[in-house]
Amino acid sequence: MASSTQQTTASAERLARGLGWLSVGLGALHLAAPRALVRVIGLRSNPRSHKVMRAIGLRELTAGIGILGRPRAAGWLWARVGYDLSDLAILGSTLASRRAERGRVAAATAALLGVTALDAVAARQLDKFPIGAIMNRPLTLRSGQCHVQRYMRPLLERIQRGEIDPSFVITHRIPLDEAPRGFDLFVNKQDECMKVVMAA
Repeated sequence: MASSTQQTTASAERLARGLGWLSVGLGALHLAAPRALVRVIGLRSNPRSHKVMRAIGLRELTAGIGILGRPRAAGWLWARVGYDLSDLAILGSTLASRRAERGRVAAATAALLGVTALDAVAARQLDKFPIGAIMNRPLTLRSGQCHVQRYMRPLLERIQRGEIDPSFVITHRIPLDEAPRGFDLFVNKQDECMKVVMAA
């Protein structure tokens, strides 16, 4: 009989596969019909918005293929959450525009919020350590944690005195509107990424 942990993981995997196929379908739609999609969403139809739709399509297609290739891993799902937040920011700024069809933009925003919630739920479920799977097995787990409260103050004092320079940890600085790219850099450890700092 399957444990509740195994059932939860299996359910999350099914959801992840569904989201992967959704992402592939959305990506194909964005690439094949950017003009129609712009009209449906209620955005202004111009070369720039068509180009943005195609870029989002490539991103969705990549995320979908990544999820379907590794449905048990949460990385691509967390990337989708980042992408969703980026898209919500775009739709939010569009809602403030007088030229936007606000009813359609609001509907697209509501749909995207629903998908974002599903992405986050699947990612959280797959991101958990299956502790139940190790019960009654001859395994030993060891872990450790830095005593943050003990070392934080003296560490900050040494940084302030110039004895320690932690800036080498920040390998990438990018604008806030490129958050999805920063997330990809960090999660996939691209371009020797250690830490990303985003600024508005």
